[in-house]
Amino acid sequence: MVVLMHKSVCGTSPLCRIRHVVQRTHSSVRYHTHGGAYGLSRVLPRGRRTCLGQQDWKRHGDDWHCLAAGEASSDFQEHNPINSTKRILSIAFAIAMVVLCAIVNRILYKMALVPLENYIFFLAQFQTFGYVLVYATVLMVQNYRKSLHPKAWEIPRKFRGTLLAIGFVEAVSSLLSFIGAARLPGVMIPLLSQTILLWQVVLLYTVLRKSMSGLQLLGVGAVVGGVGLAAWPARGQSSSLWTNIDPKFAMIYILSCLFPALDTLLKDRLFRKGRTMQNGKDVDLFIVNSFGSASQALFVFLLFPFVTMSRGIPLDGIGEHLSMGWECFRGITPSCGSDCGGAPILPVLYVLINLLFNVSALNLIQKAGNIALSLVMSGVVPLTMWAFTLPWPLLGAPPSLGLNFILGTMLLTIGCGVARPGGSETTGTNLFRCTRLARGHTSRRQAHRILCTSMPDDGSDGVSSDAMKENLMRALNDEMSKRMSQLSGQLGDAERKLKLEQEMQRELAPYRVSSPKYGIVGNSRYAVKLRKQIVAASHDEERKPVLIFGEPGLHKFNIATLIHFGSKYGRYPLVTLDCTRLDARATVLFGRRGKKGLLQKVPEQGTIILTNVHKALPEVLDLLSVHLGAISYDKSIDDLEYDVENLSDQEERRFQSSPRIVMTAEMRVPRLDSCVTAIQVPPLRVRAKDIRAIVEFHLRVSARDKGLGSISLTPQAMRRLESGKFPNNISELEASIDRAVAQSRQGKSNDGDATDVMELGEEVFWFASGSQVDQFKADVLKPLPLFRKFLRSMFWPREINFKFTVYVYAAIVLYLFFGPQDRDHNFALNAFWCYWWPLSFIAYPFFGRVWCSICPFMIYGELVQKLRLDSGATLMKWPKEFLDQWGYLFLTSLFTGILIWEEVWDLPQHAYLSSSLLLLITAGAMIGSFFYERRVWCRYLCPIGGMNGLFAKMAATELRAVQGVCSAECSTYGCYKGGPAVPPEGMASTGCPLYSHPAQLTDNRNCVLCMECLKACPHSSVEFRIRIPGADLWNSSHKPIPEELALAFILLGSVALHRLPVVLSDYGLSQYKDMIFSNNTYHIAASIFMLGFPGVTAFALDSMWRFASDITHTNQSPRLSFSSVDNSETAQAMQVLSRATASYQALEKDSLIVAPSKSFMSLGYGYLPLVWSSILAYYLELLLVEAGTIVQVAGSSVGIPEHYLPSISADASVVTFLQASTLLLGISSSLVLSRRIASQPWRVFIPQCICIVGFGAELWHLILH
Repeated sequence: MVVLMHKSVCGTSPLCRIRHVVQRTHSSVRYHTHGGAYGLSRVLPRGRRTCLGQQDWKRHGDDWHCLAAGEASSDFQEHNPINSTKRILSIAFAIAMVVLCAIVNRILYKMALVPLENYIFFLAQFQTFGYVLVYATVLMVQNYRKSLHPKAWEIPRKFRGTLLAIGFVEAVSSLLSFIGAARLPGVMIPLLSQTILLWQVVLLYTVLRKSMSGLQLLGVGAVVGGVGLAAWPARGQSSSLWTNIDPKFAMIYILSCLFPALDTLLKDRLFRKGRTMQNGKDVDLFIVNSFGSASQALFVFLLFPFVTMSRGIPLDGIGEHLSMGWECFRGITPSCGSDCGGAPILPVLYVLINLLFNVSALNLIQKAGNIALSLVMSGVVPLTMWAFTLPWPLLGAPPSLGLNFILGTMLLTIGCGVARPGGSETTGTNLFRCTRLARGHTSRRQAHRILCTSMPDDGSDGVSSDAMKENLMRALNDEMSKRMSQLSGQLGDAERKLKLEQEMQRELAPYRVSSPKYGIVGNSRYAVKLRKQIVAASHDEERKPVLIFGEPGLHKFNIATLIHFGSKYGRYPLVTLDCTRLDARATVLFGRRGKKGLLQKVPEQGTIILTNVHKALPEVLDLLSVHLGAISYDKSIDDLEYDVENLSDQEERRFQSSPRIVMTAEMRVPRLDSCVTAIQVPPLRVRAKDIRAIVEFHLRVSARDKGLGSISLTPQAMRRLESGKFPNNISELEASIDRAVAQSRQGKSNDGDATDVMELGEEVFWFASGSQVDQFKADVLKPLPLFRKFLRSMFWPREINFKFTVYVYAAIVLYLFFGPQDRDHNFALNAFWCYWWPLSFIAYPFFGRVWCSICPFMIYGELVQKLRLDSGATLMKWPKEFLDQWGYLFLTSLFTGILIWEEVWDLPQHAYLSSSLLLLITAGAMIGSFFYERRVWCRYLCPIGGMNGLFAKMAATELRAVQGVCSAECSTYGCYKGGPAVPPEGMASTGCPLYSHPAQLTDNRNCVLCMECLKACPHSSVEFRIRIPGADLWNSSHKPIPEELALAFILLGSVALHRLPVVLSDYGLSQYKDMIFSNNTYHIAASIFMLGFPGVTAFALDSMWRFASDITHTNQSPRLSFSSVDNSETAQAMQVLSRATASYQALEKDSLIVAPSKSFMSLGYGYLPLVWSSILAYYLELLLVEAGTIVQVAGSSVGIPEHYLPSISADASVVTFLQASTLLLGISSSLVLSRRIASQPWRVFIPQCICIVGFGAELWHLILH
């Protein structure tokens, strides 16, 4: 009830009594101010101020403030009649601006196309760059003001594929509409633009699988009929609007209307997913428009050659066409004779009015809502068509329109209004909400006590004693009755609470959890950090949700119990629930239809442990993310009230009263990252230093439980445990110990003796095998001691480098510069291209990056470092973060430039250019070594090193250290940092040149097999193992690098680039051979296209497959859907959560299109065997034929005739057979590797299989041609 005291009734005297109590609805409150101010008697929650008498109250954010007398609230200002008049006038002005701008925009659109009819590219790009400039400026201003969501900048990175698709669709729409509209009369443009409704209907039924209402379908039919009727000739007319129109351009314009409908579909998908990623916050419009317009500008540029070719302009005429178009855009009539009058004023005016129209439309939406804009735009159509009947410059004679046109436009307008549904936001929500909050909190008795006194109102200063006694007795009786009522109510509340507590204990009994068994054992830095995280989570006053994740067997549940019992609420209930047993609606947790869930049963001081969260259904994860994002669960899931931004006070208290949630999972759950405190439990293999403490603790517990004496381990047994892999971590370690204890007790009495001493030897720990992948790995150094001795000697690779390679390399470079310049007469050039390059690729599957250990480039870099250090200089540390971000991009770009250089300037046949290439790479190594320590060039910047690291991941060998031995026994880390010799067998070392620790390597990319770690290790921890080829690529710890994957596709494209003449002939472009090979600019452009084609094609097919899968699952699978519900009781827009009962997995099983769970960045490494085999197959011809003539070539350089020297060359059929076998091996290996990386059925990554087979077939033709 709202109590209103009118000023004329109560006055200002402090001695007044309540004489007028009026109950009003919110509408009465809104206008009950014409006679004076009113007061609201309200005691606000949480001790907020009470507003009385001449005061009003309003909400600022989360705080409520009282307004002084005479100060109007925002809601009053909104509903003041004067302000309402101003609002109506502002809406009318906004409508007028939209109508005017829409008409002028459409007319200028047609007028701007007249001078630029043949050069629409300039108009399209000018319009697009105008959008980019405006949107980017607004976006930068918002970023400067810090008004963007913290995750706003993740939208372009995460949805870059969708933004590229939006740019492509908008670019095609812009170009097609310009092409069609340039040849159509102006009056037909607004008429045909209404066909977008037809495309929307088609997409609605075919893609979204949704249906329209009968009224909407009737409206679409009215639009179609109106278009036809308006263009149909009236009685007495000899022609219609269609008479002088080329149907081809009309169809082009109608087709261009399809792409805005697709654009809407893509943006809707992006906004939905972006809203989920931003925890319910809408995606900023300017983020999407800025990057979408930038993509549009890119695709307009890329589509330009196709537009010109469609107009009959050959590729070699594009330059001249651009020159004439630029002249026409500036208003200069080009040599072709095209009239360019009106440019550039008309295009500039069109772009400015177009931007003004968009701003006006947004302003109208803000003031009046979507329905108003939809109705206004429907009315603009006939007005625009009428405007085109007026005489305008450059548009020729206006058409004559008859009665059919008028009737058709009326039918079209009605159809647009019916077929375009919209929605508007209810105004006055704030005041309505305030009224709801005030209602029901003030009674007449409270108002009487708060606002009035018990003194008489006649103005007298005294009263009789009888009257005073009577008044006092009455007040005393009232107070006693009040106190008794309060006591009775408190007693009833206590009884109800006791019953509820007993009922709660019975209901929670199946879920109750006992106290933790033990704490965190160990003193490693990982154990210390974990203990600190547990203590911090236990003492968290806000009791934020916690996610504990890590590998299996890490006792994560025990850590969850430590968090609860370590807090001050440890005496309250602790329950657990397995997420794998929850249905799609999580009824046990959230409740349903009057049945309470654990969230309602467990008190607010309690804790709920949710286990196996990573295995929960997607629907359950959605519900959890909503709950953890501040949702009230005072009702069942069917009546869930959702208003994240404007929670009322009561709803805030309900949410804060929810029990704390602690979750455990085997991996991070991205959907919950933003609303939980994450604690990652380190696996046992990285905290091997704690194994001894864990073993000793568990042995003491086992001895106590089994009634035995002390149990100990021999040093050999302890060493074996420290070097174990333990895929199941602590659980597997404890099981191994229990099994060893049980095996050692066999044959003895079951009754233990407390004085017995048991010692466990190495032989009882027969678990020995590591992970499944490690079962297929074997160290080759133990059975081959001579090989180990060779690798630990100074000969490898130091003496090879500084006593042989350094001199031979210098001689080769000089001979390439000053010797014969062709490969038939220069043996160094022959060795460079016919031996070094193919032999490097042959070595990759066996020894990975072994070439880098004897690489001559870095030898001179080390000489530079030695001179610098001898001179007293200090070398700088690596800028690791900068190089991690930009280093791979640099080497990929440099390698691309080298491949283009090789193709355009024919490096294999020019010795001095090949020598320049070697000197360029050597100079980079020397410059990097001059400033930075160790081999910064080799790890981050060398193009050859980047390629070597890429293919090293395929190798069948690896150099690794036993993590347990390194963590438990090593304290010097000489293999990483360098240092003096350490007994028993550690040698003095400078440390790893690439700053890699052999125990922490996850792949072969950063290991050059220099064997510095093998020489420095004093504990025999380093092993040189054989393994399954490519094991790095499907390892869960493998981190894909986009630039590295791009390099792989560029290398694949380089094989086709070497056969460019064959490619041109195969695709009917032979007439362009002379133009490409005679002009370096065209040759470079063709090279860039060939290098980028494989990667772009593979990524495009994968993206389309994923998009098709998303569309299918979005329309079929259960998903979050929100709808506005008008609740007259709360007067607040609520969002209702609805869920289908069918699970996502069942739909995925029945769907024909299912996207792979791995990203394209991960799956793309499946192409690596194909890349390697295609390059090797190409160079096999040089190795097997031309390389055999190197003796003759060397002899001819010193004057020995060729017929005196031997030569070796393989038969052509042998070469062809080996090339074909290599390609088949690469294709099959790529398919198998892709299947292994995806870990899903073949049908999931069909596009990648198609690309692998397709690329392989094309390379087969090119190489074996």
